[in-house]
Amino acid sequence: MKKITLLMTVLMWSSMFYAQTYLSEGFESGVPPATGWVDLAGTGDVNGYTWAASSSRANSGTNSAWFDDNFVGETTSVRKNRYLITPVMDLSGAISPELTYYENTKFPGLPALNGVYYSTDFAGDPNTATWTPINTTFGADAVGVWKLRGPYALPINATVYIAFRYDGTNNSEWFVDDVLVRETPTCVEPSAASFTNVTNTTATLSWTSGPGGTETLWDVELVDITAGGTPTGNPTQTGVTNPHTFTSLTPQNQYEAYVRADCGAGGKSAWSGPFAFITINDDCISAIMVTHETSINNAASATATNGSIVGATGSGLVADTCSGGASDTEDVWFSFVATLQSATVTIEAGNFDVILMVYSGSCGSPVNIGCADNGAEFQGEELNLTGLTIGNTYYIRVFEYFATPPVSSVFTVKVWTSDVLSNNEFDIDNAFRYYPNPVNNELNLKARNNIENVSIYNMLGQEVLRLAPNTNSSKIDMSALQTGAYFIRVTINGVTETKQIIKR
Repeated sequence: MKKITLLMTVLMWSSMFYAQTYLSEGFESGVPPATGWVDLAGTGDVNGYTWAASSSRANSGTNSAWFDDNFVGETTSVRKNRYLITPVMDLSGAISPELTYYENTKFPGLPALNGVYYSTDFAGDPNTATWTPINTTFGADAVGVWKLRGPYALPINATVYIAFRYDGTNNSEWFVDDVLVRETPTCVEPSAASFTNVTNTTATLSWTSGPGGTETLWDVELVDITAGGTPTGNPTQTGVTNPHTFTSLTPQNQYEAYVRADCGAGGKSAWSGPFAFITINDDCISAIMVTHETSINNAASATATNGSIVGATGSGLVADTCSGGASDTEDVWFSFVATLQSATVTIEAGNFDVILMVYSGSCGSPVNIGCADNGAEFQGEELNLTGLTIGNTYYIRVFEYFATPPVSSVFTVKVWTSDVLSNNEFDIDNAFRYYPNPVNNELNLKARNNIENVSIYNMLGQEVLRLAPNTNSSKIDMSALQTGAYFIRVTINGVTETKQIIKR
């Protein structure tokens, strides 16, 4: 499988080995934070556009600081010159203070004056202060992905301010998160992670050592979020090497992994994380079965199945015409058995630009029957299908428009229709019985007419049992099947019905 690299968040947990922190800001309370931060206009600023909080892109938590110079309704481009300035920091007693932060950009355009600066004489007016550049390279490499910046050395002084300055006219957007000022630690935490070979039961995590890191061993903590777990700060495994493979995972569960460096005599670093992933349905053959619901009035009433494209890899299929200039095809898969000839597939996602495709046929020879990409970010997608063949399996493919999706690439999928089952289609319950359910070993089928065909599928959509009873009663031996949920498709008089059964 190909690899998708995911820049994740960095959380600092205290211990005797960790560096002193002078400032830590994730903008969860708003922008500017009510802790001494200010947002001020510089010389030549027009129209007074300000920094704001954004929930569309966040390196950690739910918010980041955001300056939007894009689509603000101007008929001509005008200059925006805004300073987002930290509260004063007393670094007079520091030994080796440093700054790190994360940034994410959209349409950077390389404006000449955007950057991060520090001042030791700021007194309320950014135009009269002396600003020393820290980093004036605006993030052309951070389009749609969070990038760690730093560490940058800061002066040892009693009055230190840091400013994030947007100065341009080029319709860019700049996101900043997780601003950290601290003493340079003796043991530096990892700053990024990559997932490979994410399956239903395994995931391999690799990471990058922090600047100057020479450690060869690390500790990890794995948290099963779906099972209600929370991080404790205590490793689940110690002395692991890079990369590390987690095994015996639960299919379709959301996990968070944390990693810290073991520097021997230098102690342990702060934890880095969470590095989130879901044991995923990465290929068509491992598609998750979703029930095609009937008599549903709207999408809000349909049953949601959770999904994520975190850790997804490409299936070798191209992005189809509806996706325009899509640059990414790293996808996940779902499937459903049509219970009626119409279906609406709804993808609800607020954190990435979804492309939705539906296929008939088989995983080996899929046939595109629908594609949805409304061109707007963070709004999900919906596709209305007609002319389906009742009883056939259809495959849902979900992927991201941009090459590198945001970290929180989670969504829900719903398959539903407002149509009602009719006597001419599926309403044969009175003529067809199946019991017991749940079943231990033997499932009984009884019908008014001959049962022509019976097929049983696992939740991946794979047929695991088939028979043709040609009688109005039959006993199906399920003793060889593993415990879990299955779908049974029964055909009587040319009409096929699908039911779910549980094998104990």
